[in-house]
Amino acid sequence: MRYWHWSMAVLLSLGLAACGSGASGFGPQPGGGSGTKTTTSVTVFTTLTNPQPLSNIQVFGEGDTSPTITGPDGRATVTVPTGQSSRLFLQFPQGGQNIYPLTVPSGQQTAEVTLFADPIAATTTTPGVMIMPTETAPAGIARILDPPDGATITCAPPPAVCRFDVHGQASTVLGQPGTPFLVYVSVTPLSPSGGGTVPQFPPASVDPVTGLWQVEAHIGGAGIAEAQPGDTFQIVAIVTSALLTQGTTTHPLLFPRPVDIPGVVYISRVINLQVGQRLAQSEAAVLLDPPDSECSNLTVTFQWRIDNRRTGVTYCADLLTDQGRDPFDSRFENLVHAGQATALRLSFDPRIYDPALFQWGIRVITCDTLGASCEDRDPPCQGQVLQSDVRRLRTSAQAPNCP
Repeated sequence: MRYWHWSMAVLLSLGLAACGSGASGFGPQPGGGSGTKTTTSVTVFTTLTNPQPLSNIQVFGEGDTSPTITGPDGRATVTVPTGQSSRLFLQFPQGGQNIYPLTVPSGQQTAEVTLFADPIAATTTTPGVMIMPTETAPAGIARILDPPDGATITCAPPPAVCRFDVHGQASTVLGQPGTPFLVYVSVTPLSPSGGGTVPQFPPASVDPVTGLWQVEAHIGGAGIAEAQPGDTFQIVAIVTSALLTQGTTTHPLLFPRPVDIPGVVYISRVINLQVGQRLAQSEAAVLLDPPDSECSNLTVTFQWRIDNRRTGVTYCADLLTDQGRDPFDSRFENLVHAGQATALRLSFDPRIYDPALFQWGIRVITCDTLGASCEDRDPPCQGQVLQSDVRRLRTSAQAPNCP
């Protein structure tokens, strides 16, 4: 087992849930728990601000052998243990999973709770019942946008660790000051097995306006634990109230499954990945969003990534737009400094861009100078220049119906 050292640091599960048959692969363990249980009426709504009932959602109580499906009114009935910490699970058709920790007092015959999907929050009218997250401190979801499911990851050749970027978008509540919740990416080696799932550090920084986030993740280690072409693994984004403590290179922080990570309240859809050929490859600026020829309103979020990053290099990006044929020629229309960011949200002047068709691309300067800063412009350094491909974008106040 090449990832043997990962299995050395398995921590005891802090909950009773385990891998099940849910669409995300991380549902509650069938038949878990013992003792007295109570019948709990659950109502599932969309949001706190404009709640609408959610139907056809799978609801699990801790230890349930099969889910209950919410009806048109968003209601379902499940059983949960009493007198101990427990959890309710919502499994969504697209694969994400919300988790609500709760405690029902011993002797309680029935309970009633209301669950909100996004932001993630819960309320109850039953005295003595405690359930989280609360309306005053809600959590949120965090989806993975890139890499896509089934992708092959390219990374540097040995002896470097196989590293890759993960891009996503979260509920904006997770980017607000004072939120008690954090977003992590967790990596689970499948073949060969690593003995569990490994949260990646540091946690993501969520943009408070767009919800966009990015983290660098890795698979395998060095020496005998090197990731090899053909190795398969999964990644998920998790939202947790726990500030996790990073392990070491030889003994990383490891949990049996994502659902066992302390404080977890959300697990994203599983993304299955494979390690590709580990060859020396050039750095590249790759456009992610919006797609080519997209019709957008006048406020646009641009996203990109930089593949095959080198350790110790600072990457300074500029977004260029032009209503001509090539934003990279000397007659570009707009240039916006992005610094080390991989996303920009821009609002275009309706006098010029309602409607308009223009080209856009990303130019990146690679700074090998120690301590280089993207704030030192024109240029920040004498480094290699990377150019992305060029995409077209149509803007209109009438989007998605562009003229």
